[in-house]
Amino acid sequence: MKKKVFIWLSFFLVLAVVIALLVTERKGSEKKAENMNLLIITIDTMRADRIGAYGYEKAETPNVDYLAQKGVMFENCYTSVPLTLPSHCSIFTGRYPIGHRVRDNGTFFLNEDEVTLAEKMKERGYNTYAVIASFVLLSKFGLNQGFFEYDDSLNIDELLHNFYSEITADVVYSKFSRWFRNRGSQEFFAWVHFFDPHAPYTPPQKYRKENKDSFSDLYDGEVAYTDVFIGKIIEDLKSENVLDQTLVIITGDHGEAFGEHLEYGHSVFCYEENLKVPLIVFNPSLFPEGLLVKNRVNLIDIMPTILELYGLDVSSEIQGKSLIRLLDGKGEKGDRSFYIESMYGKEEMGWAPLTGIIDGNYKYISLPEAELYDLKNDKRERNNLFRKNNKVAKEKDNALRGFVLEYSSSDGDSRRELSREDIKHLESLGYISSFSSKTERPLDPKEGILLQAQFNLINDEIEKGNLDFAEEELRRVAAQNPDKKMPQYYELLAKVYEMKPDPLSVVNTWRESIEAFPENNQFKITLAFKLFQAERIEEAEKLGVEIVKDDDKYTRAYILLGSIDEKRDRVKNGLEHFAKALSLEPNNVLLNIRYARMLIKDNDHEHAMQICQKILDDDSITNSSKNADIVSKIGIMLTEMNRNDQALQVLLNASTMDDAGVETWNYLGVVYYRKKEYAKALEAYQRAVDLDPKFALVHNNLGTLYLRMFLEKKNSEIMAKAIDSFDRAIKNDPRLVSAYNGRASAFKFSNQVGYALRDWKKALEINPDFIDVYFNLGITYLQVGNKAEALKILNQCEEKFFDRLSLRDQSRLKRLIDEARL
Repeated sequence: MKKKVFIWLSFFLVLAVVIALLVTERKGSEKKAENMNLLIITIDTMRADRIGAYGYEKAETPNVDYLAQKGVMFENCYTSVPLTLPSHCSIFTGRYPIGHRVRDNGTFFLNEDEVTLAEKMKERGYNTYAVIASFVLLSKFGLNQGFFEYDDSLNIDELLHNFYSEITADVVYSKFSRWFRNRGSQEFFAWVHFFDPHAPYTPPQKYRKENKDSFSDLYDGEVAYTDVFIGKIIEDLKSENVLDQTLVIITGDHGEAFGEHLEYGHSVFCYEENLKVPLIVFNPSLFPEGLLVKNRVNLIDIMPTILELYGLDVSSEIQGKSLIRLLDGKGEKGDRSFYIESMYGKEEMGWAPLTGIIDGNYKYISLPEAELYDLKNDKRERNNLFRKNNKVAKEKDNALRGFVLEYSSSDGDSRRELSREDIKHLESLGYISSFSSKTERPLDPKEGILLQAQFNLINDEIEKGNLDFAEEELRRVAAQNPDKKMPQYYELLAKVYEMKPDPLSVVNTWRESIEAFPENNQFKITLAFKLFQAERIEEAEKLGVEIVKDDDKYTRAYILLGSIDEKRDRVKNGLEHFAKALSLEPNNVLLNIRYARMLIKDNDHEHAMQICQKILDDDSITNSSKNADIVSKIGIMLTEMNRNDQALQVLLNASTMDDAGVETWNYLGVVYYRKKEYAKALEAYQRAVDLDPKFALVHNNLGTLYLRMFLEKKNSEIMAKAIDSFDRAIKNDPRLVSAYNGRASAFKFSNQVGYALRDWKKALEINPDFIDVYFNLGITYLQVGNKAEALKILNQCEEKFFDRLSLRDQSRLKRLIDEARL
């Protein structure tokens, strides 16, 4: 009996020790970074094997290498999707694309119900900040959730942002640095996104390898350039003594292919070159220095790791698994299994959806022509084992189906028997089993990429100017593939006609593209803007309305509709459309300017001034010599609001910048004219004329200036200059009403009343709503004794415009009418 008691006591003692050790280990891993700042740097399109620390001998990445050597480097980190927005959504929700439902760039949006890392850190009391460098991460796509400041202001000289809109690493760094200097004392979570390694590769000359402009070498140059500014960020942290109190994580969102499987770029396939990314975790006070982790991990594991480190709850919705044990140098038995996908082919090209799984040594890809690779023995994925090892492929297909059901379902049950609804659900998510008996299958991306290669060659011919040959080749490819969906065909055919140029064929091509792809809003908005430019306003407006009904987050459609309203002087409607566009892209500088211009038309100068002042307060705009046009536009609006002193300072600033344009000098002249500094006004107008001798408005303004100078000096030579300036204005713009009005005044002061009456009549013919001309004609007819014509024109003015006149002008008009009736 005593022996049994002793055994049981020993057992419980051992158990207590084990539990104590486990608790100690758990406590050691909890809240390690509780009071630390957090900095996550994502490098778009970053292959792990193009970084020095990952073994690339030609790499020029000393700053990332330093962080890897002093931190923890994960040798086998994967993304689940080779697309920027879905991958970043996975990083910041800890969920697969089938979980958060963002499957492609540009047409999917992260649901507000998804819980992001920024939201968790914000709840924790952190100052949350992000600066992004690409259109596909704009705030309207949903990743701004939880950030106090989400800086997505891209090319500030670009109104219509699109998939090519981006900013370079130097601009990203300057934005981060400005925020960092002014962040305050609160702990922060900052996300910095670099886009440079993304095609097209255009590194500064210094980062181009001598006599080497290959696809691969230019990519290396972009990576090297990005590394410089990562180094600058680290130096900023050091300079303010916060690096030791900051957890730094560097990773990529996906890789980049250099033709290994016929793809150049990314998005179509899920081979190793598309999926393997760097992952470096740096803070020597937290983790072992120089630790190399060989275990396979995934980007969805980053969020649960951070939540655990900062003592925050890891909800059951998170599909990633914490990396704490690996960061502490403790291994794991076996490799983790991951779901992978690319819906790019399905969404963009109508090809078969690509889903797959990495499980054990194998990668299985479910497609019409399925693929199975042994990653341990075939790292380059050259030997497809699908037919040779069909039993394993079948096992992996079943496992993939389970992954899709589990990670797309709220109940997580992947083991039940499949009902018809389940099968439809799986297909809606993009999973179609390679073992399915379906006879009709979409085009396999491996076939699609061959078509894409043909289109790439044709595009090369277009770029060389071989337009007729390119057109013939496009027709040939289309004829050979009558049953295949080929959006590139229409894009390239329209490009041919743009370059010829043949505007009618451009419009017709885009019309044909919509017939072929009726749900493609990108094609619709392109056609709508072509119609708008061709003055086919009603057709353009109809398309714009159709787009926003289908997609209420389509910014470019709201900008189109606002532009149509502006053209038709529908101020209230224009304000609504521009306001809606701004709610989607609040940091779009040119869009803010367009909105402010409409506010001025609506006489809401206070609101317009707030917008102007906000832009002026951004020293990255006002202190950059490249932004003359932006600064000038603000100066012009200030001029229109009669804020002449402020307008003068802004326009003078713009005039000192590179590429200060004709409008800068023209409006500088206007302000000087208002301030009666005529010599300076004359000098500014002359600078404008030198820049553009055919700019009608500046000749008109010169005429007005000379006319004013004549009235003060009564010098006939000055009057001749006034008439000559108005002549030049009319020659360059025969419908410039103000020039006819000005020249008429000059003729009248020169006692050439007949010519004056002729010009005023012409002005009314062009613009029957030009109120000043009615007064000028009426007064002149009275002065020459033609009361009948005076009364006729003054009565017209009263009938059409009386309610729009000021009280002073109403009284003046009545007085003139009475005089004409005498």
